[in-house]
Amino acid sequence: MKAKYLISATAACLFSSCNADAGKHAEKMSAVEVAVFTSTDSILQNTYEWAKKQALGYSHDDNDPVGAWYEAALPQREAFCMRDVSHQSVGAHILGLSKHNKNMLGKFVENIDKKRDYCSFWEINRYNRPTPQTTRQTRNSGIILTRISMSCRHV
Repeated sequence: MKAKYLISATAACLFSSCNADAGKHAEKMSAVEVAVFTSTDSILQNTYEWAKKQALGYSHDDNDPVGAWYEAALPQREAFCMRDVSHQSVGAHILGLSKHNKNMLGKFVENIDKKRDYCSFWEINRYNRPTPQTTRQTRNSGIILTRISMSCRHV
């Protein structure tokens, strides 16, 4: 509850310059909605609404074997990778996708394996499997996933 008030206050401060009623909007946020953006500038407001719709268009609920997720990888892979999730997770949270973040990060944790030197898969698809690209990289580099150079590479 304390975090909700802190987030509401932060959102109110951030967006108060766009609209005098931003503080009122922040107080009325639902549990899912973390931020509300309003502007008297119709171009800015329409751009925000377009971007929000685009982002939410790449989110998927519990209809796939992997659970709640959003596309965070190269296009057409129907997957999420560590790097892209780390870059997109704050924006996803703001758009109400906390459940998706928790699930996706949990999938990376679930796949940590001693056989891969305590690394996880770089990329997981909607079927809750490593992508073919990740599998190929694992095979080609022994136990080291070459794409996870920051956290698992041996020199």
